[in-house]
Amino acid sequence: MLEDSIPTIDRDNAAADTTTTRNKAREEHEFEFLKLSAGIKKLQHREIGQRYWLRWIAVVLGVFVILGMSAVLVHVVHQLLWRPFVFVSSPFSVALVAGPILSITSVTIALFVGAFRKFDEKDMDMAASGAVAGIGLLKGA
Repeated sequence: MLEDSIPTIDRDNAAADTTTTRNKAREEHEFEFLKLSAGIKKLQHREIGQRYWLRWIAVVLGVFVILGMSAVLVHVVHQLLWRPFVFVSSPFSVALVAGPILSITSVTIALFVGAFRKFDEKDMDMAASGAVAGIGLLKGA
């Protein structure tokens, strides 16, 4: 009578296959580990995609800030300073020109640093000391 036998995958380890027993708990743990590894990899890909989206949003917002404040600057200069008579004081006219320029610079730098390098605690200290130095420079102290 012929006996049905399933051939082993690795014929060299045929003797070892007959002596080993299956450990069901270990196989279940390995399966759970593989499922969790696949989930972690999927979440890492989603995180990378979200970072790219946030960077693009920061770039677009930075461009809008630059364009908007440039339009404000052009409008202010055209309305107040290009006319034959200037009816505003010189500090006010300097503030009207310097305000949009400082706004463009500070907002875009903050957006780009936050989007591409992430903020650290030292960045906040540097920004505060820079703001104090700028205010002191504008006051003439």
